[in-house]
Amino acid sequence: LSTSCKSVVSVCEALKCNCGGLRHCSPSVETCSGFNNVCASVIIYAGSTPRYFQGCMKSPDCRIMNQPGVSSATCCTTDLCNRYMLINMYSFSLNEKFPS
Repeated sequence: LSTSCKSVVSVCEALKCNCGGLRHCSPSVETCSGFNNVCASVIIYAGSTPRYFQGCMKSPDCRIMNQPGVSSATCCTTDLCNRYMLINMYSFSLNEKFPS
């Protein structure tokens, strides 16, 4: 019996996320580091005007931001995947007319 093994070399690049809203970033794309392993888009409904932020976040922190009536979060794991957010079945770009 003969077995053939091939070495696979993996090159990892850091996740890149859109960044903005309450989270002030320059430039508007940030590179995730450490335990920040997802791109997040979060809307906070507290107050008279909803607020949002987007950027790198730890996966458990992003998931916990889904609090009905308080906040809504979308967590994703591909580069720049947090540009759009689905809320109440309406999709919109967070880079458009939404208060920060």
